Amino acid sequence: MSEQFQMRIGRTEPPPSLTGKGPLPLRGPRRPNLSRALASAQAALRAGDAQTARDVLEPLLEAYPLNPHLLIHLARAQAAAGDPEAATQTFIRAKVHTANSPIVDFYLGHALLQHDRLAEAEEALRRCLEKGHQNQVASNLLALCLFRQGRHREAFAEWNRVGWSHNAEFLIDFTIAFERYLLETPEPGAPDLPDVDTPLRPVGMLEERRGFVDNAVERWKVRRLLARAERALTGQKTREAWRLTGQALALSPNDPDALLLQAVAMYELGRYQQSGRILLEVLKQDSSILPRCFLAYCLLRLGAVEVAEAILVRNRVEGPYDYYMHYHLGLCCLIRGDAPGARRYFGIAYRDYFIDSREYCFEYLIQRVRSAVERMERTAAAQ
Repeated sequence: MSEQFQMRIGRTEPPPSLTGKGPLPLRGPRRPNLSRALASAQAALRAGDAQTARDVLEPLLEAYPLNPHLLIHLARAQAAAGDPEAATQTFIRAKVHTANSPIVDFYLGHALLQHDRLAEAEEALRRCLEKGHQNQVASNLLALCLFRQGRHREAFAEWNRVGWSHNAEFLIDFTIAFERYLLETPEPGAPDLPDVDTPLRPVGMLEERRGFVDNAVERWKVRRLLARAERALTGQKTREAWRLTGQALALSPNDPDALLLQAVAMYELGRYQQSGRILLEVLKQDSSILPRCFLAYCLLRLGAVEVAEAILVRNRVEGPYDYYMHYHLGLCCLIRGDAPGARRYFGIAYRDYFIDSREYCFEYLIQRVRSAVERMERTAAAQ
């Protein structure tokens, strides 16, 4: 029987090799695709799903025991999944196979920081910066490490030196540390305002009859004042915004836009009860999401966390899905002690909406923390 015929009918033994030196060796199982697995694991880490990243990467160790990328990202996943000891050992292995690269010390420092091993984190981050001193994110993490050790002036000096990284993953770490500090720091008294209570007329009250031209001029003046107030709020000139909204309300006492902007200004000034009262009046005319959100923020600051969270969750289902709403949902979780939930909501805020809100949101948080640090230093010096 010819060899060609045997091959056509499906012989069971392997055919001779092309060299004529015996049968071809059988192929073993294919090695898993490392690039695809690494991409999948990194996506899971960005989404806050550390256990999935770990499950993807750990089975690859047998096939790729010396691959530095696998070791680094597996160590990150182990740390984020709550296993710092395993992560440290994996980082040590990664160092051996990366010629002691600064990137290993960077991720090691970040992992130790997440597990409150602050002195070790500082050592790792300083080693990273000694090898690559231009790394802005590493400098920011070192500053955060100093801040969490209570070395606030050193921390802000480092941030002032290198500027702020806007990497979403690390902004979450900054935010959690800063908001915890603010929650533990006594708030200052609300600033004195000449006329805290906004005079409100009952909704639907008849206004004095005026001519068409007078009404048009009045509406134009109100719109101009509110445009200036909105710019002042965006520029963190809160008292100026409060003053301008007061002028608008003097012209048009029930204008819902003027009431809402004044409520926002009073919220930013720490007048949560007065802000909430105005928002309840606004909601009689406008039951849209924005006044409901700010009412929830007031309730949150006044200690009604569960009610605030219920309002925000409902608003989140209805939309819009903006920065401020998710940020405050993260704050609700943080107050309740749900750190993973806080990370998830802060992550959505920074990854999806931060680009439109940077100046007004994160920089405003930094300003509040600076003010709190300075206030605590003055208090300590006076004692």
